[in-house]
Amino acid sequence: MRAWENTNLSRVLGSLSLILLLLPISTRSAHAQDRDKIRVALSTVSFTFLVNLIAKEAGIFKKHGLEVESILVSGPAQTAALAAGEIDYNSSFVPGLLLAAKGLPATVVMATTKTPFFYIISQPGIETIATLPGKKVAVSRIGSQSHNLTRSMIRQSGVNPDAVTYIQTGSASNSFTALNAKSVDAATLSIPFNVLMRQKGFNQLSSTQSIGIYPNTGLQVPKAKIEKNRVQVKSMIRAFLDSLKYIANEKGKVSDYIQRTWKLSPDVAEQTYKDFLPSLPMDGKISLEAVQEYLDQAYKNNEIPQRVDVNTIVDYSILDEVLREK
Repeated sequence: MRAWENTNLSRVLGSLSLILLLLPISTRSAHAQDRDKIRVALSTVSFTFLVNLIAKEAGIFKKHGLEVESILVSGPAQTAALAAGEIDYNSSFVPGLLLAAKGLPATVVMATTKTPFFYIISQPGIETIATLPGKKVAVSRIGSQSHNLTRSMIRQSGVNPDAVTYIQTGSASNSFTALNAKSVDAATLSIPFNVLMRQKGFNQLSSTQSIGIYPNTGLQVPKAKIEKNRVQVKSMIRAFLDSLKYIANEKGKVSDYIQRTWKLSPDVAEQTYKDFLPSLPMDGKISLEAVQEYLDQAYKNNEIPQRVDVNTIVDYSILDEVLREK
């Protein structure tokens, strides 16, 4: 199954659609009434939230007495949902951190990945970022995270990002199609599309791992929840830490889950797992300096109205309590 064509892309996208339909269904068992029922917001369904998905798939939430329902909520809707108590937790750092910087009474208590999963993939004849100036690079949307991080990856390689022509395609899947059709010279893709294209002979020029730590996913909690139910918050942190450990230690089971869920071949699933693994912060932390840098840049870009001290919206103290108890 190494000859991946457009039909394989359809299978992957079809699997993602299936997950979208299944996510709002809570984990249930004969003893569900004894568990806390919790709603967690995700901005999208992708490998970005594999830690969340595995926590449910492997029964980790159940182990900690939690019944978790994953809800797709993005952008400004997160503010209303969290403020109204319709959502108990948010797993999306973007835009979660920006919303908190604008006044949303919520605190980030842990991280579950170190960086987003974007990769610059080029046509077979293009082997380095140094040859990208003057060429067309597909991104989902101008001004989007994929566009901004593409510019960062290019800049990190010593190339002026303004020397590249960015083509807005509307989505990562459209960028995949454009690259496959040779309509662009390179494209910024996410997992597992980068693996599929590498197997077809396309080159991976860079990944977001090259730019260091960058806020991506974790656990953001309304301050009222921390005050009223600190015990539950600690249980959620324990569950996510166990999920991180499970992913790191259970290569076969996690690769099998990836294969089944995204309808991938065994070798693609295994390579996707390997690409994902370095992103795991096993202690649930990313550096506060990196988050502060992100917030400072957001202020410079007029995404938030004033400079914000990272310590006012990120607090690892509950996480530290849990780590001491382990």
